[in-house]
Amino acid sequence: QFKLDKYNLGLIELVVGPRFAIGQNASVKLYGIGDQVWLGDADYFSAGGGGVSARTTVGDLGLLEAFVEQRHRDFRDSTNFPTASQQTGELLSTGVTSDIRFGALHWTTRVGYDQNRAVFDYNAYRRYSIDMAFPYEFSLPMFGERHQFVIAPTIGFSWANYYAPNPIIDPFRYRTDREQRYGAIFDAQVYKNVGIRTQLQYTKINSTLPNYTTDNFSVSIGPTARF
Repeated sequence: QFKLDKYNLGLIELVVGPRFAIGQNASVKLYGIGDQVWLGDADYFSAGGGGVSARTTVGDLGLLEAFVEQRHRDFRDSTNFPTASQQTGELLSTGVTSDIRFGALHWTTRVGYDQNRAVFDYNAYRRYSIDMAFPYEFSLPMFGERHQFVIAPTIGFSWANYYAPNPIIDPFRYRTDREQRYGAIFDAQVYKNVGIRTQLQYTKINSTLPNYTTDNFSVSIGPTARF
């Protein structure tokens, strides 16, 4: 952040594990997870855990995958966020993803459920979510050769119900968040397996506690490499 450096964010996540084939069309993956996050130029939280996922093909249409993962998150207090440690606890995530192809058009979906347990119940919640994207692949001649492009409109919704009121904000009102996400991703091949990806996203959160109601528009651009 150029002006408010307490929102400087850093994230490293490592997900690693073997995948085992089951016949010709299915597989199971066991994996470990490690996270390290910095916020405001200070340690924010670290996490460790693991998960399992199962994948199968859906005829000739595409893929279907289900997963369950658990991680322990250890939050740390800092000058900018002196009560962060109150969020320490267990995060359970489960979901189903799909990628269905209709020629050059994909239809990808993720339906998920998260259960977060924390030191204080007003930081604990159940969250349900659904996200969809519609990637479309095409190629165009540029600089004497054809380059691959992908454009993908995205849409998503989630709702989170918290376990208890926050006595500091409103001791009588439970927090419930409703989030809407709209955006698009544009991926352009630059040279061989190297490209540039641009993502636009508008996010709106309506909360029963007004101080958590937000509108946010973001633009991110970065390099990609495919293997």
